[in-house]
Amino acid sequence: MNMVEANEKDAPNMVGRYEIKRVIGRGGMAVVYEGYDPRFKRNVAVKVLPKEFLHDPSFRSRFEQEARTVATLEHPSIVPVYDFGEDGGAPYLVMRLMTGGTLSDKLRNGPLGMSQATHVIQRIGAALDTAHQNGVIHRDLKPGNILFDQYGEPYLADFGIAKLAESGSHTLTPTGSHIGTPAYMSPEQITAEAPLDGRSDIYSLGIILYEMLTGERPYKADTMMGLAYQQVNSPVPRVVEAHPFLPAGTQRLFDKALAKKREQRFESGQSLGKATTELMAQLATPTVPSPTILADSNPQIDDTIVMSPEAPKKQGQIDAGRRRLMGLPLWIFFVAGGALLATTLCAIFAFPYLLPDDQSTTPTQAVALVATETQTSVVTEPPTHTATPTLPRDTPTMLPTPTATEIPTDTPKPTPTLDIETIPENPVVGSQFRRAIDMSMMVYVPGGSFIMGSEPGSVGFQEDQGPQHEVILDPYWIDLREISAAQFAKFLNEEGNQLTDGAPWFDIDHAEALIEEVDGIYQAKAGFSEHPVTFVMWYGAFAYCNWADAALPTEAQWEFAARGPDQNAFPWGNNTSGNNLNYCDSNCTQDWADGSVNDGYAMTAPVGAYPDATSWVGALDMAGNVWEWTLDWYAPDYYGRSELENPAGPNNGSNRVLRGGSWSSPLNETRGAFRKNFRPNIRFAGVGFRCALPNGN
Repeated sequence: MNMVEANEKDAPNMVGRYEIKRVIGRGGMAVVYEGYDPRFKRNVAVKVLPKEFLHDPSFRSRFEQEARTVATLEHPSIVPVYDFGEDGGAPYLVMRLMTGGTLSDKLRNGPLGMSQATHVIQRIGAALDTAHQNGVIHRDLKPGNILFDQYGEPYLADFGIAKLAESGSHTLTPTGSHIGTPAYMSPEQITAEAPLDGRSDIYSLGIILYEMLTGERPYKADTMMGLAYQQVNSPVPRVVEAHPFLPAGTQRLFDKALAKKREQRFESGQSLGKATTELMAQLATPTVPSPTILADSNPQIDDTIVMSPEAPKKQGQIDAGRRRLMGLPLWIFFVAGGALLATTLCAIFAFPYLLPDDQSTTPTQAVALVATETQTSVVTEPPTHTATPTLPRDTPTMLPTPTATEIPTDTPKPTPTLDIETIPENPVVGSQFRRAIDMSMMVYVPGGSFIMGSEPGSVGFQEDQGPQHEVILDPYWIDLREISAAQFAKFLNEEGNQLTDGAPWFDIDHAEALIEEVDGIYQAKAGFSEHPVTFVMWYGAFAYCNWADAALPTEAQWEFAARGPDQNAFPWGNNTSGNNLNYCDSNCTQDWADGSVNDGYAMTAPVGAYPDATSWVGALDMAGNVWEWTLDWYAPDYYGRSELENPAGPNNGSNRVLRGGSWSSPLNETRGAFRKNFRPNIRFAGVGFRCALPNGN
């Protein structure tokens, strides 16, 4: 629903055991407060049925149904219910407090990047599939009902008008009545001619995808009646004609997602997510003008909880709109007259799925960004060899801002000049790709099956490394090296050193931190620009990868990139040479120091300092130097219940998994199967990270 300003003086001091702080939203049938739970010492959202509806049995029943419905739907992308009760005869619902705003908030800045839109569709589509499998149809899916947590992850909310789909089930809405938001309602929901099924929600999700990619809705009218008429009768707009920066294949996707007959639509959220992923995996962008932010011609009447973001923008933070152009623009940097200039390079991927329906031609070559360091500024012609891969699902939107801070270095370096190389349709091991926003090189990891974990009795075995189990992964990319201090300083200058769990992402005050703040500018300390960033908590690593339009690797992705299908003990193989990594050698003061090796580094080594110790895909530093945060929660028994395909760890926990060992680790802890875990707010001198792009092609 559209949030309206609620009257603070009407807010109660307590609802049940929950201390009420403020009103955060009001809709057609509920008021939502930010509250505090003294029992569990956490902030919560408290949704209360207003007093004017207490004597209306239908509103009361609908409110209670929402509590029962959400309580039965356990999914990582559905806002969880913590409690339900009554206070003074008024029912209330207690949920997780979502502080990242709504999708509506994000869309006010214009369309989203393809990677972010795809991520939303995947997560919300999976949540809808869970609801549908449990016989629940949402019926009011729209951007205002997609909320984000503090880490930017989307969640499905507001099942207040959800309907049970089972035959003979009791419903709160008589046949022929209309509940929902017309701009997102399916034709069958508007006409009420037949019982709804999950494909009605999939239609609504298709409308949302359209809005995320274009910045506008497919159907517009001055009245709700006119809008409803268009939903039922008007053909799917020719999206590529109106938005030529989108690939032609986008039309096929929307023709299916928004089909008037539900039999012609995607069957599930997963199938829509897969189609969106396939489109993005093949997408590159021609020259794109800045998207026009269109005024909403028909403000909707809604009844959805809306949570607005709490924190104001940090000074110097990138305007989100600057990096929300569609697709994957490629940038060339050069120096002229001492000024940093940027020129957009067109890159067009011509794959069959992206061609107009009336074309049939072989795929054409596309271009990608590959950086080399030279003293001159030359754009070369595409060579004839193929060495750079097709961009994967979560390939970053590469739009550095005109005022972006350059990565600080200790000594002047040659200006990066970007050569152009053709991108093969089918990348292979050894293919590389450079992210423009932070200049991180990424290496390609082909999908496949491997055995994860260690056998009892093997060297360095710990109980949480078993049982060994098969894992199947989709293709993905992973950073060639760990994120450096200079790169993280650039991120801090653009996003700020924000607080999570009461502490900043990066411990700038620690004497051994490799980043300092000088006159309000973060920079790597002299001599440490290329050393891995340390003293960064999990939340900071997560935020960095999100800023780079990437993600932290899952534990399975990290291990596969390090060990490969042959289950190597170390990235380079099975020999235990201490000369291939930075671990606790003679420079280390720990009791377990190996005095037989001296690498010359008392603590961290520069990233990529051991070029002969690459993993099977070419990744460096996957043993030693710094422990690396992964995406997963830690559970010692997780391997016994892990998913077969693309596991991402337990749904919750108290600690996050780290991999790889550090400069202070004994050799056994640097093995590819070794698992460590810390609380996500911990910051140590031996902890860093790298990013990944899951589900690439």
